[in-house]
Amino acid sequence: MNRSPEHELRQEAERYAPAIRLEFLRHDEKEKETTSGAREGDRHVRLTQKGREHSTEAGKTKSPHPEVGLVYGSPRERSTEAALRQLFANESGITPEDSLEDMGAKIGERVKVGKKNIETSNLDFTSRESGEFHDALYEHYLGPTKDALVFLREESDALMKKTGDLETTSYSRAAGNVAELVQKYLGVLPRWERLAAEKPEEYAKYDNELQRFFGSHQTAIEPFLMKAIEKSEGPDGVEKFLESLPNKNGFGFGEGFSAKISRGENGEPVVGVRYGNREWDLAPEIIDEIVRERDELNEEITKKKNENAKR
Repeated sequence: MNRSPEHELRQEAERYAPAIRLEFLRHDEKEKETTSGAREGDRHVRLTQKGREHSTEAGKTKSPHPEVGLVYGSPRERSTEAALRQLFANESGITPEDSLEDMGAKIGERVKVGKKNIETSNLDFTSRESGEFHDALYEHYLGPTKDALVFLREESDALMKKTGDLETTSYSRAAGNVAELVQKYLGVLPRWERLAAEKPEEYAKYDNELQRFFGSHQTAIEPFLMKAIEKSEGPDGVEKFLESLPNKNGFGFGEGFSAKISRGENGEPVVGVRYGNREWDLAPEIIDEIVRERDELNEEITKKKNENAKR
C-alpha cells in the first residue's frame, strides 16, 4: 500500500514524540514458600534460577533503557525481582546468579540519588485464607475449567457485596488499582514532555520514552486489560481475549501487557494498551472510569455495612 510523504512524516513524528511506556508483567517461576508462616513467608519468596533467566530473556524483547526506567513491585519480593531483571535485561553486569540484594548493590553503584524500585500495594492481591470467595476462586483456578479470570469477571464483585468484604482483591478492585497507576503517569506526561524538550539530545537516545516496569501477580493485572478491552469492544472482545489464553487463569510467567501514554492526533493524551499484536486506544476518561468503578464498589459496601451497624 502506497503511503504519502505526509503520512510517513507523521509516523516519524509520532515515533519520536515524548511518550511514557508502562510494562505490566507477572513475575516469573518462583521458589517454594519459606517456613516463616504462609503470609509472611510468601512475601520473601524469590525467583528460581530458571525464573531469573526467563525474566532476563523476556526483558530483552522490550527494549528496556534503565537510564529512563523505574521499577514498581508488590510487597512480595519476587515481583520486584522480575521487574528489575526485565528492566536491566541488557546490562551485562547483572547476571541470573545475582540475588535481589546483589542487583540492588550493583544498581546502587550506578544510581547515586534515589533508587530504581518502589513498592506499591496496587500491584498486590489480597485474599482470605478460607471462606466463600477463597473456595470459589480455587475451584475455578485448580479445577478442570481453569478459568479464574471468568470467575473474577462474572462473580467476584457481587460476592464482595454479598459478604461485605472490603479487603479481597476482586475484579473491579484489581482493575482500578492498575488504572490508578496509569492515571498517575497521565499526570506525569506534560512534565516528561517539557524535560524531553529541554534536553533533546540526551533523551533522543532512548526514543524520548520514559519507561516503568510493574511487577505483579497472576489475576492481579489481567482485570485492567479485560476492562480496557470491554470498554473498547464490548463483552465479545473480552471473550475473544479469554479464548486466546492457554488457560483462563491468566498470564504465564513473565507475561503481561503494555500501556503507552502519548499524544493523539488531536493533541490530547491517549493510552495505547497493547497485548500481543493487538492494541486498544483509551481516552483518560476511560482510565478514570475504571478507577471510579473500584471506588463505587467500596463505597456501596461501606454504606451497607454502616446502615446494618445502625440497626
